[in-house]
Parts: sequence; structure tokens; C-alpha cells
Amino acid sequence: GGGAGLDALGGGGGGGANGDMPSPPRRETRERELREAFNQMGDANEVLNSRAVAVMTRMSDKLMGRDYAAEGGGGGGGDSDTVPAQVQRLISQATSHEALCQSYIGWCPFW
Repeated sequence: GGGAGLDALGGGGGGGANGDMPSPPRRETRERELREAFNQMGDANEVLNSRAVAVMTRMSDKLMGRDYAAEGGGGGGGDSDTVPAQVQRLISQATSHEALCQSYIGWCPFW
């Protein structure tokens, strides 16, 4: 019960030498709120970690030439593409109408 009374005094604008007294209850409240937020962040961190693993796997697949095989866009069952095949695929993607119309500012797709 004493902590609630101090909190009420602190909210009333007591002032003077008693101005520092409400500090401990506020600190406890802040610590409790931080612990609760941290617990919620733990759940969010698990989601972020699983997303990070997926991104790192995708990057590894791209670097090893397996990205397109995993997407079903060519290549066989996880085999790596040759470097010339990867380069040709990237050039084809970069020069596709879909990619070019997105990079052309005069097209204004957002209007």
C-alpha cells in the first residue's frame, strides 16, 4: 500500500524535499513495463530470427546459383546454374518490360 500512496503524492505535484520520494515507485513501474515489453519483444525477435534465417538461406542460394532452381524458374532439383547461365538470367530479368517500366520515371505507375 505505501507505494501507491507515494505514487499518488507524486501525481499531486508535492514539491519541496519530498519531490524525490515518488521516484522509486516510478522506477519500479518503468522496470515492470520494460520487462513486459521485453517479453513481447522476445516473441517478435523469434519472428525476426526466422525471417533472418530465410533471408540468409536465399542469399546463399543466390550466391551458389541455386535461387532459380528453388523457385522453379529453371535449373534442376537444387543444382547450381553455371555462371554464364546466371548472368544471362539476370540480364533477361533486368531488361524485361516489367523491370524497365518500373525504373522509367516518366511512366508514373503510381498515378
